[in-house]
Amino acid sequence: MASRVKPGLDVLLDSEKLVEKLRGLNVGLIINHTSVTGSLDPSYLQLLGKRIRIKTIFTPEHGLWGAYGAGEPVESEILPLKGVRVQSLYGAQRRPSVEMLEGLDIIIYDIQDVGCRTYTYISTMLNCLEEASAKDVDFMILDRPNPVGGVTVEGPVLKKGLESFVGPYYLPLRYGLTPGELGLLYASEKNLKPPKVVTMSGWSRMMHHPETGLPWIHPSPAIPTPTTALLYSGMVLLEATNLSEGRGTYKPFEVFGAPWLKSAELVSILKKRLGKECRPMETRFIPFSSKHRGEVCRGVHLVVVDPKRVRPFKVAVHVVQSVLEVHSKEFMVEHEKMDRLLGDSETRRSILGGARIEEIVLRLREEQKRFKARIRKILLYD
Repeated sequence: MASRVKPGLDVLLDSEKLVEKLRGLNVGLIINHTSVTGSLDPSYLQLLGKRIRIKTIFTPEHGLWGAYGAGEPVESEILPLKGVRVQSLYGAQRRPSVEMLEGLDIIIYDIQDVGCRTYTYISTMLNCLEEASAKDVDFMILDRPNPVGGVTVEGPVLKKGLESFVGPYYLPLRYGLTPGELGLLYASEKNLKPPKVVTMSGWSRMMHHPETGLPWIHPSPAIPTPTTALLYSGMVLLEATNLSEGRGTYKPFEVFGAPWLKSAELVSILKKRLGKECRPMETRFIPFSSKHRGEVCRGVHLVVVDPKRVRPFKVAVHVVQSVLEVHSKEFMVEHEKMDRLLGDSETRRSILGGARIEEIVLRLREEQKRFKARIRKILLYD
């Protein structure tokens, strides 16, 4: 079945005018294993087949093939088949140097993202956009869907002083933009040379990934499904705790737990607090990596019933507050790390202080409104 949505890569390949503009230029690509056409053909092979000269491939966290785990340094390499250098931007070097950009006329970004500020592919994109602008190298973004839609925004907007590689810019936790729109926003607000965005056809803001008709390619080892991508934009906060967030299982960010967790009691509490769109059930799991590796964890499985109505940030707040109530002694939170993930110390204090979810959401609504006003001028899709 043909997909309803045509990614920017496919639009580019189908346009002889756009392809002709790239011929004769020295091209740098920022890609990984998700950089494929709707028919699953790798972007770099398709571009080489169009006689486009690729000089360097830049890769983000997890590497060209998505094989490296979270936080693992990625090695540079040479693609044996084509002799193209693959330059890692997730190791000692996290932005391209002057030497790496030497001789390049244009950099093209084409990676599937998950729509959450803490996911580091956008940091790589924004770093490269910044460096390209400084060196007067053109920048092109082959746009792809935001898999969790382009309407809902959630969580606090990142506050100044909390910028990091998991919080590169002043965005809500779930920010509702495509990579192309984010690039345009960043360039506009930072006075950078604006990127050329090759827009998708057939995508609308209400769409979640399953509605696009495109195959799901896991963006990283811990995001195996669209449901994982959705819950990640809230449950990522558990990375700042001593709970397993499900890394090292087949349901990362959909399950959470610990050997000491009173899972039955937690399920009973969460059934009262979560809406019908997300239902908790008791489970057991043994992580093969990350926290509590090799230990039997008593856990909770969050089953998403209605992806359009579930709000992962609210789910995560309920989870944290419920575990804190039941396990005030066992449950530990790294405040600095949670501040970095949330992008907002006040929200962390509210959550851990037991503020009602309605109060937290109401306080965040105004800054989310201001963010929506900021992005109105750069939106590319209805």
